[in-house]
Amino acid sequence: MKSKLVVALHILFALVIAWGLGLRQVRGMEGIPPSAPESPASSPISFTYQGVLKENGVPVTGVRSMTFQVTTGSDCNGSLYQNDGPKNVSVNNGLFTSVLTFERDFFNGVVSPIYLEVWVGGNSISCQQIQAVPFAISLLPGANMYGSVPGDHVLRAFNQSQDAAAVGVGGYATYGDGVRGESLYGNAIKAEGKFLGTEDSELVLSPFSMIQRYPTTNTTIAAMEHGGVALMNTGGSTETKYLVIPVSVFGKLFGTDMYAKSVTICFKGLSTSSYIDATQLLKNNGNNDYLYMVNSITKHASTSHICYTEDATVNRKFDNSTYLQLNIRLVPGEWFYVYTTKLTVTETP
Repeated sequence: MKSKLVVALHILFALVIAWGLGLRQVRGMEGIPPSAPESPASSPISFTYQGVLKENGVPVTGVRSMTFQVTTGSDCNGSLYQNDGPKNVSVNNGLFTSVLTFERDFFNGVVSPIYLEVWVGGNSISCQQIQAVPFAISLLPGANMYGSVPGDHVLRAFNQSQDAAAVGVGGYATYGDGVRGESLYGNAIKAEGKFLGTEDSELVLSPFSMIQRYPTTNTTIAAMEHGGVALMNTGGSTETKYLVIPVSVFGKLFGTDMYAKSVTICFKGLSTSSYIDATQLLKNNGNNDYLYMVNSITKHASTSHICYTEDATVNRKFDNSTYLQLNIRLVPGEWFYVYTTKLTVTETP
């Protein structure tokens, strides 16, 4: 007996795509669809399948045993497959509807393309690739996706490329937030891996923590109410003082290495005879010596409040004890003011 099936696949609402197909024998023993291999447990996914069934050109009315199978291979002879059925499906004047249920993992994009094969009784009727469906409209701009999925994700994306520049999920906004997370009771954003930002960060170092490294005498360091310090040489001759501010900064921030980018100093002298002779950012070399991160011997002198910036050029990674050193030439009995010391750090090598 010859049969023809005109079927339509739709998800959430009917998308009718008709075609005529000749009857052919099924694979498997005695016309029975092969059993699907067991797969790891996952939450099932369901969609509605609609069709028109005719036998000898006459619309069928009654109940027919049908089996629906998702599989691989354009001839539906793939090694991976899942079955829904056999099950009795009511047909009224040729029209029938059946809700199909399969494991969600089969539709995660790893297996692609996938095909849907339909059996009526012991006969395979159709084999067609599953194309994009209307449910994908939920991913259009402005759409919302709702669900209650305990212990799992409402939406998850996998990028299995080995390219270091590959992205799993990307977000972009011209003015607003590129990616935003909100949670009433849990973490708004949780990451298993490193955080990497392209914007710089600034660490303001308090001059109050300044100490004299060399020479160890004849220097007054007075804290001022605006947060800076006033320096005076109490000795009898002009002398260069090595004054340092300890730097406490993350060597790694959320798993990402941190690097020095620049230091900024704001100061004022009462005369140009007192000045900053060198600006240095140094770190321990892991032994009993040091490495320069910033090493500028540019002279900075001013009798008004000014700021300058020196860039880091070498050994920029924060991986050991670090300090900022200002070599300041001080005239005896004359105040010199350091107002602001700021360190710019970055996650970009």
